[in-house]
Amino acid sequence: MTSDFTPQPGDEIPELKKYSVDLSLQGFVGNMNTRATNIANSMGAQQGGGDLHPDIAPHLQKVAELSQQLQAELDLIKQIDPEAFAKLKQA
Repeated sequence: MTSDFTPQPGDEIPELKKYSVDLSLQGFVGNMNTRATNIANSMGAQQGGGDLHPDIAPHLQKVAELSQQLQAELDLIKQIDPEAFAKLKQA
């Protein structure tokens, strides 16, 4: 498959959208905790209704508890060195 188009130095190049993703460990853990807690609570309120198997609720609750523990550890790291995560990001 060939093309007769040959770009020229003066051709206009369209501006592409730029996207940035800021994934922070604290944001990820906080979101995981919130989502797991909300889903587990809504499953408990539905009493077996919904699309998820009812045996999943205790596991979601465990994820929420573990993410709270992880968040506490991240907070301790920030207390020791407020710049630690910025330094780790650069490493």
